[in-house]
Amino acid sequence: MAFYEASDGPRVMLFGPQEADFEFLQQCFDELGEVSETRSTDLDQFPWVHPAGGIKLRLISLESNLESLKLIAPPGIRKTDDYPPAFEWRQTSNEWKHTAELTQGFLSSNSPCHQYLTIYPIEEATVVLSKGEYADEVLNP
Repeated sequence: MAFYEASDGPRVMLFGPQEADFEFLQQCFDELGEVSETRSTDLDQFPWVHPAGGIKLRLISLESNLESLKLIAPPGIRKTDDYPPAFEWRQTSNEWKHTAELTQGFLSSNSPCHQYLTIYPIEEATVVLSKGEYADEVLNP
């Protein structure tokens, strides 16, 4: 996992080699899609995630009712700190289910590929899921 400023805006990269097992990530998205109360998980704390440059990413599943959304920050990915870069990615359970669905096609590919999971500048960064496209040295020299 890494963060960098691309020519088209900030990017949070969730990447690995072609043979990397990204199923844990889809399971994480699925689990966040199944909760009915606000819940969070810190992706950077998983033992198989290497947070390059100390990047932190908290995934938050929001309660689906509109009243709870009014009381906290709106859904989407937001930068919470500059150094090390830290982000909170908030979505409702239905949005996490959709993110898990986007991940499914990525998992079934036998070729190098990527999938955009958020949209910049609507959100504060683009989250890109990538396998087989970048070596670790590219984003963490």
